[in-house]
Amino acid sequence: MLKRAEKNLNVARPSLRYVTVRAADETFHTSLGLGVYLSDDYASGYLDADLKGTDTRVVPAEN
Repeated sequence: MLKRAEKNLNVARPSLRYVTVRAADETFHTSLGLGVYLSDDYASGYLDADLKGTDTRVVPAEN
């Protein structure tokens, strides 16, 4: 996931990287998953994936 995030999130030189675990929530109909965030001084982007590693949402940094 980190390699895909570096390739797809459009953050050239990330100064901050972190991974989160998204808990399942019946109210909002979300399943258990993972999020990878990359950011630098000017922009950030994130990638959500299910537990199989399939991307469910990709939000790249804007130029």
